[in-house]
Amino acid sequence: MKIPEAPDMDTEQQIIMIVDDNIANLTMGKNILKDLYQVFTIPSAERLFAMMERVTPDLILLDIEMPGMDGYQTIKKLKADEKLREIPVIFITARSDMDSELEGLNLGAIDYIFKPFSASLLLKRLETHLTMISQRKQVIRAKEAAEQANRAKSNFLASISHEIRTPMNAIIGMSDLMRTDNLDLVQQGYFQDIKKTSKALLQLINDILDFSKIEAGKMDLVPVHFDFHELFDHICSMNRFLAESKDLEFRSLIENTIPQALYGDEMRFRQVIGNLVSNAVKYTREGYVSLSASRTVKDGNDYLVVTVEDSGIGIKSEDYGKVFNSFQQFDAVKNRGIQGTGLGLSITKALMEMMGGFLEFTSEYGKGSLFTAAFPLVPGDLARVEHRVITQRVLAADDVSILVVDDNSVNLTVAQGFLATHNIKADVAESGFLAIEKIRAKCYDLIFMDHMMPEMDGIETTRRLKAMAKEEEFAWLAKVPIIALSANAVTGARESFLEAGMADFLSKPIDGYEMNRILDRWLPPDKLKATHPLIPADEPSASGTSATPEDSLMKELSRIEGLDLVEGLSHLGNNREGYLKALRQFYDGYEEYKDAILKDLEQEDWKDYAIRVHAVKGVFAALGVQKLANWAYTLELASKSEAAGTCLAETDAFCAAMDSFCAALSETSLAGKEEEGEKTATTPEFVREQLELLRTACINCSSDDADAIAKALDKLSCGEGTDMALKKICQLIESYDYDGALEKISALTDSL
Repeated sequence: MKIPEAPDMDTEQQIIMIVDDNIANLTMGKNILKDLYQVFTIPSAERLFAMMERVTPDLILLDIEMPGMDGYQTIKKLKADEKLREIPVIFITARSDMDSELEGLNLGAIDYIFKPFSASLLLKRLETHLTMISQRKQVIRAKEAAEQANRAKSNFLASISHEIRTPMNAIIGMSDLMRTDNLDLVQQGYFQDIKKTSKALLQLINDILDFSKIEAGKMDLVPVHFDFHELFDHICSMNRFLAESKDLEFRSLIENTIPQALYGDEMRFRQVIGNLVSNAVKYTREGYVSLSASRTVKDGNDYLVVTVEDSGIGIKSEDYGKVFNSFQQFDAVKNRGIQGTGLGLSITKALMEMMGGFLEFTSEYGKGSLFTAAFPLVPGDLARVEHRVITQRVLAADDVSILVVDDNSVNLTVAQGFLATHNIKADVAESGFLAIEKIRAKCYDLIFMDHMMPEMDGIETTRRLKAMAKEEEFAWLAKVPIIALSANAVTGARESFLEAGMADFLSKPIDGYEMNRILDRWLPPDKLKATHPLIPADEPSASGTSATPEDSLMKELSRIEGLDLVEGLSHLGNNREGYLKALRQFYDGYEEYKDAILKDLEQEDWKDYAIRVHAVKGVFAALGVQKLANWAYTLELASKSEAAGTCLAETDAFCAAMDSFCAALSETSLAGKEEEGEKTATTPEFVREQLELLRTACINCSSDDADAIAKALDKLSCGEGTDMALKKICQLIESYDYDGALEKISALTDSL
């Protein structure tokens, strides 16, 4: 039997410490984050400081209401310590009042996340905060590339675009692969959102390309019907947490006179408004940033007026004439440390003029600025709005044959990784010549072709393949779609690919949605398995296979009144195993919850009573039992006003409702103990060795390693007394009671 070794502290993963006295929250947080970060689950603030004597985290997720030292006291102690004060802290709490949030931010927290967790929101915020330093480095490098591109102009831009986007393809593509491999579709959707945020790293390069297109007069507008209200909300959500991370107030308002759908170039609308808002956030150190949209008539024409106002540093009157110049920033002293090429406003103004609108600004140095963008308002057709939503993932048949052609080995690895998630093991060729050789030897269903390759590029290779298809031996090749796979995003690139006979275009960095679309559209129908949608818990498997015990349990749970499985699962990124574990932990320990609440009520210990019902409220909300969560919240509010009469009357009824819910759980297989298989007999020496590994995992608060070792130990047999002690240790590990587990481990080790 192989048992995991003690955790290696020299890991390249970033370290997240979750501090919460609530077992369910620790479980949920760990399940959401464990595949991306090294996660330490810590049940108390006191244990946190002991842990940080040996390990320094990259970020701390900190609960507010805890027995002993609460979250506010904890962050004060962190900020008072010179060695620890720079560690970023995000509060995780069920408190949703503005005063609590403001108090936490004033104490030095960088963010404030409400429980129950939203998996996508938690991951996105962590991604933003933890990648800030690397983003700065990327922006600096990209700025240097922009200066070179300015000297070389259009011919050089095509090359530099390809060279920069190629390593970016590796960074974003491999990152995406790590996060989407073997995930269900809901989780894939979450990580597509994260990837969109990561693509901000490409913004500078895209600015340079846009600048080149505008200068060359080759920038084309592509009008479509789009949902402006959705676009507005998206820009707000993308910038709100960036503003709030700087302690800025973010205000937004959209008038109801603006049609839901507009007709215009959606991408350029998004680019103009996004540039103005991100500039306001970037140059504002305190105060607010405001985004609003209204409708007005000027000279008989309808306009959509978007205003962005801030309380930032403002612009000196002598610099007004330079605001829209290219590659220019002002006030080097005040703006020191703010990266950018100075292209954003120049591009924004040019785009507004192309769209028939105008861009104006007013500013007072030291007090702030107001930018106004007026777009011609053309109502759109909501029924013709395209929505990019992945509802299912394409799975290829086992005999599908695909060739990927690229001279860069990293790009080949990335493409193969993406295709593997669609049940495709692709062949590769590192040049056009090798591709032709492989195609002469084997028939393919689909070919992905890079553009810029030495000796013979992708366009020339495609032309030669089209010529081959005229030969009788290779007539099959005429029906094989060739998909351009390129980082070349300059004007005219797509058109040149299609003119060369390619069927479609997939840009690098690869986007999972676009890859899914390409495969769905271009693979022959007989080369596709049934697509892979999510299978609801109460429906049979699409494949016809018999339901697993987990499926059966989910069906049983779905019948419990008041338990919203969809809501509960959403808080763990649809991770069934983690959700069932959290539910089982609550069921096993609910008597202790209830007894503690009743004891505090009897003693009128309102502080502890509030903490207890607050914890239960968070558990029920996270599990998807909203009615009991709301009830617990009512008790929490009553206890803080020391309304003894209300608490006395309501607590008994609440506990009865909790008993009823747990009684329903007891009727499912969740409450039944797993059938114990035959245990493996072992020696005291072996048990002692594994207990030492478990001790290390507990000291390190490494829940993954502790869980794995405890699970393996539970299957060992070394005498009745030892087996009972091991069982108790495993229960303590399950509840994250590492201190209690350490005591039992020491006692058992001494007795062996």
